[in-house]
Amino acid sequence: CLSDVSAAAATAATAPKCRNCALLRAELEDLTQISRRERERLRQLEKLLGEAVASEEFHESQRRQDLQRIADAERQIEETRCQFTRQQHASRARIAELEGRLSSADAARDEAARQVTAMR
Repeated sequence: CLSDVSAAAATAATAPKCRNCALLRAELEDLTQISRRERERLRQLEKLLGEAVASEEFHESQRRQDLQRIADAERQIEETRCQFTRQQHASRARIAELEGRLSSADAARDEAARQVTAMR
């Protein structure tokens, strides 16, 4: 039985290729080419996906940095607003003090003028 299989294999190896085998080989070659193209396309898509992910990560990083800059700017605005308010209160207090001193000086001047007028 084994010698029959060996003989059949030897006969098949030396026999001219049949038309069906040629068609199958051609189809196999076509499928192999398609498979190669698909693998190459898959590699290209994987590369594009990697680039897209890297780009998205970059943009996300940029967004985080932008948000941080906005938060920093808002904090600086609030600090400046508070500082301005403190300075405004201090200025108002100083103005009130100076107005009081001016009123006192005006009153003293008026009193001095009355005394001068009274002496004449």
